This record gives sequence, structure tokens and C-alpha cells, in this order.
Amino acid sequence: MKGPGVIRHIHMTRHRPKELFARGIVLEIWFDDADEPAVRCPVADFFGDGCNGDSKYFTSNLIECAPWSYNCYIPMPFAKRARVLLRNDTDRDAKCYAYVEWESLPEWDASLGYFHATYNRKCFQLTKETDEPFFEIKGKGHVVGRQFSVVTDEPLFKGYMYVMEGNNEINIDGQERQIDYLGTEDSF
Repeated sequence: MKGPGVIRHIHMTRHRPKELFARGIVLEIWFDDADEPAVRCPVADFFGDGCNGDSKYFTSNLIECAPWSYNCYIPMPFAKRARVLLRNDTDRDAKCYAYVEWESLPEWDASLGYFHATYNRKCFQLTKETDEPFFEIKGKGHVVGRQFSVVTDEPLFKGYMYVMEGNNEINIDGQERQIDYLGTEDSF
């Protein structure tokens, strides 16, 4: 896509078998002349389906996990160009129907920011003493959100029927903590 412009909607079908393709298909979004993609994330996790394709259906203002499909409505402005790529990291062929809706802007507004998303998978034991950072960002911008999924072999948590309790904390620019509440389950 040639800019200036803004991506308004990304739609994609869900892949089968979900156990193979939920994390095996990777979404990359590149803006302008960047050396690295601004988005590099397994498709299911990008759309909030973080339990390897087993998430319940949901709709929000920004992302949706619908029957057989995913939708993202987060505006993603770009000055010169944007590329949206799907990469299959599995050893099998996959079928996919996808499209990107975008619009041209009359001119670039320097106050617009670029969208970034990342994926990180960690293995750690969750105890009373656990203090595990999810991400650290340097630069100017806004935190839109984060998606957090718990997958474990612990029999008590089998089938995702029990969400573990923990604090949610966000620190911004060295100021007094911006968000601090107990209730990890409230973020799902």
C-alpha cells in the first residue's frame, strides 16, 4: 500500500487444524522503510486467541475472535508504504482467505504514531514472589493493551477452567504506577 494512508481493518479466516496453525502462521506488518517489521506475531495471538486456537468467541472495539474468522480494527497509519505479510512456519500447506482495508490520507500528519505489536512466550513458575515483566518499551506513544494467556500442565488448571490470580502493573515514564490492581482474571 502506498502512503500516506491508514490500515482500517484486517480480516482473516481461522486455519485448520487449529493445533498446528494457531501459532504456525505468522503475521508481519512493515511500515515505510523500516529494517524490522512493526508487527511479528502468530496470527491467533495477534487477534487475542492466545490459547492455541481454543479461545472463546469475543468481540471488542479493536479485535474480534469470531466463528471461523478474526478481525482487527486498530487504525495503523503509515507515511510512505505498508506491507502486510502472512508466513507459514509449518511443514504443511494452509488455506487462508484474508483481506486488508485501508484508505489514503490527503497528507501525512507527523503527530500520528505507528502501531507495534510483539509476541513473547515465557516459561516460569508463578509464585507469590514472581515479578515477571511482559514487555518494556522505550519511546513516545500509547499503550493500547496486551494479551496474556496461561497454559499449564498442572492438573488443577486443566482445560483453562481456573485463572491464576496476580497483580497487573503498568509503569510509565518513571511516574507513580499508572495501573496497579489485583485480578489477572479481570484482564481476560
